Amino acid sequence: MSRDEVETTSDRLAESKEVNLKVLKLKQVLEGKEINLKVLRLKHILKLENVLVEAPMAATTIVDQQARYKDINLKLLNFKQIFQDATEEEEAEEALEKDC
Repeated sequence: MSRDEVETTSDRLAESKEVNLKVLKLKQVLEGKEINLKVLRLKHILKLENVLVEAPMAATTIVDQQARYKDINLKLLNFKQIFQDATEEEEAEEALEKDC
């Protein structure tokens, strides 16, 4: 092999190594983008699952609140009834005292 052939061969090897490095870098970039896409998809799926989990919890909370409001309303009605009964008793006692 002549000196020119050796230089040409070594130049080709160097170029080949550069091309291989560039190809490897591109593969890494593509793999990174693919991984990022998978991560984004997983995040999206997790958000959807969170919404699906939170929605029934929110509905449960609303039902709980409605039950509490009903309970409060019942207590209020009960209090009004007790107050009304007490007022009627007082009025009846006053009427009896006046009659006597």
